[in-house]
Amino acid sequence: MAIYTNISRIGLVGSGAVLGLLLGSIRSPDLPGDEKKRSQQIVQESPFSAHYPPDAKLPSYENVFVREAYTCSINYRTRVPNWVAEHLTRSLLDQKNGDRKIASFKSEDDIPDVFRARNKDYWDSGWSRGHLAAAGSHRATQEAQNSTFLLNSNIVPQDMSMNGCDWNRVEVLARDLVKEFDDVFVLSGPLWIPEQHSSVSQRPFSKNKVLIYEVLGEGMVHVPTHLFKILFLRHAAVTYSVAFVVPNKPIMEEKPLDSYQRSLEELERVTGLDLSGFKSSHSVCALVQCNRKENRRMRGWRLYGFIDDTRNLEELRSAVRTAIDEGFVDGDNFLIPKVIIDRMIDLKLSPEPQVLFPNEERYSAAVERGFQNFRKRPLPSDAIS
Repeated sequence: MAIYTNISRIGLVGSGAVLGLLLGSIRSPDLPGDEKKRSQQIVQESPFSAHYPPDAKLPSYENVFVREAYTCSINYRTRVPNWVAEHLTRSLLDQKNGDRKIASFKSEDDIPDVFRARNKDYWDSGWSRGHLAAAGSHRATQEAQNSTFLLNSNIVPQDMSMNGCDWNRVEVLARDLVKEFDDVFVLSGPLWIPEQHSSVSQRPFSKNKVLIYEVLGEGMVHVPTHLFKILFLRHAAVTYSVAFVVPNKPIMEEKPLDSYQRSLEELERVTGLDLSGFKSSHSVCALVQCNRKENRRMRGWRLYGFIDDTRNLEELRSAVRTAIDEGFVDGDNFLIPKVIIDRMIDLKLSPEPQVLFPNEERYSAAVERGFQNFRKRPLPSDAIS
């Protein structure tokens, strides 16, 4: 255990020399058979196995890094992880020595400068810096908490509403499983899934699907269309797993979590990853009730998505009325007033409460209180660094 702690901390602070020795032979995804076999042996004998099911192969061997709280594979082209693996245990979740308030989003020193994601790529992009390994699951030490905020290793551009609501529901399920079964292995990552768009194609009259997604900032951070999370556990000598795929966009209504379930074979086909280490013929959701209802905080984020998805003034007014009626606009979620302001500016409106509700004093007053709360907030210290 001491060896694992020391090496993982070296990885966190970015000692390229040690990690280079450990990882130098496994950075290419296209290794010859003998070399790949040797690489797998290196991984199994290294601290990486602490985050991954015993005796299982890693999903890929491209730019693999060990961090304090997880193991990840980083894609230098997309500037986001290919996958993030974590091992959650009851004793780990019981420890509360890490404080999220003093953690901050940071670029990694051990990533080549030209491939680094930066906070300024995200700021004012409309996308949140979304965790793959949840910060709330790694509070055992401050080092573990800090590692979940590394931009290339664990962060993807994520829709703010989906991040705070439906993705959070899956994270809650993972932590609940740990309470019941002691330990759970988790694998998370981004997806880019093509869709049919008749008005967008590389050639006229094409019947093929196309892939449309945004790229953020000068760093060209790629925005996934979906995110996946796989949960794997052992109970009474039997393995169980389940995979969820959640669209990276506002989701207008609460759906049962099982509506997001997908087979691991389907995920392998889309991602190109080897997921054999997480496969089982038994579903986690046959063992326990997988659905997790949204709480009030999650509901606030869903309403944020309602507002963010509006396209005209009447839609905006309707969404904001709903949010006010449920007590959110002038509450503690200061980002709801921000998205109202942003949408009014997008619609070429002056961001004033009276413009939004000229003849509805109660709604206008609530928006005014929300705007005042938002304007009192200081700019985050990690917003543009």
